[in-house]
Amino acid sequence: MKFSFIDPWLKRLPILAFGNFPEEMKVLVQEVTKRPNQREALQYVYDALSEKYRGYRRLTVLRLDRFFITDVETLWQKEGFLHCNHMNYLLRTVLVASGKFTSEDIEARWTQIWLFSPHQYLVISLETGEKVEIDLWGRAYSIPFGSHAHGLQGGSFFAKIGQ
Repeated sequence: MKFSFIDPWLKRLPILAFGNFPEEMKVLVQEVTKRPNQREALQYVYDALSEKYRGYRRLTVLRLDRFFITDVETLWQKEGFLHCNHMNYLLRTVLVASGKFTSEDIEARWTQIWLFSPHQYLVISLETGEKVEIDLWGRAYSIPFGSHAHGLQGGSFFAKIGQ
């Protein structure tokens, strides 16, 4: 028997009702549209969201009450910790709303880190044909832009303070 579970964010399309976005999110989307190409747009959103949100290994387990939040505005109002799937959902929403990407350009994937923890990251297809792995949650653990946490390669054991 093969193990599987339902992931509400894996196939969930980003919400495109731009008029309903929080004001700060609208500003971010508008800034992304000014970037000259997809790679710079992706880097800009990655930097902006990883300054606002971050992953914490302990809170991933302790804050399961947040796991099933699906409202973009509720997620956007949070500061600091978000689950990996939430960060990815916000990233996808901003990228698609900017018009620089389509939902088909963004693939959500699952892996396991530290042997027991399921973890979601994104693979973004650029118009140049390049595929870029994005792991916003992992940035706090030294996982760089273009890579993702996996297995025992879950980044630094300790999160970087202030990132």
